Amino acid sequence: MNERAVRRTALLVMLVGALVSLGTMFYIGRRQSSWMLIVLFTGWVLGPYVALMIADRKSGPWTPTARLALYAVMLVSTLGSVAIYVAVVLTGPFKPAFYFLVVPVASWLLAAIVIPTTAMLSRR
Repeated sequence: MNERAVRRTALLVMLVGALVSLGTMFYIGRRQSSWMLIVLFTGWVLGPYVALMIADRKSGPWTPTARLALYAVMLVSTLGSVAIYVAVVLTGPFKPAFYFLVVPVASWLLAAIVIPTTAMLSRR
């Protein structure tokens, strides 16, 4: 599979993943009366997706290895997030908001560790 196909796949998976993530968040928060809290959670849940999309747009001058690391982070982060959010909806844990707070942090950390490390190693 060439880099272009991997990129297209990663972007498509991220788009679907962002929609599923939002859908599960809205479902879990359907009884929430504070529109401000819903807006804040929406931004928080979408944040990693937006950041990875921006990184994709800026990745032109990166090495091919660094771009592939970005695509891997896109896929792993999205699939992991969706799996956790769907599990939250299906199992209905006592404090579901916790997962919608922690999962984006994990996505940010994954991207912050993997992408710069791969870029640095690929330059050597």
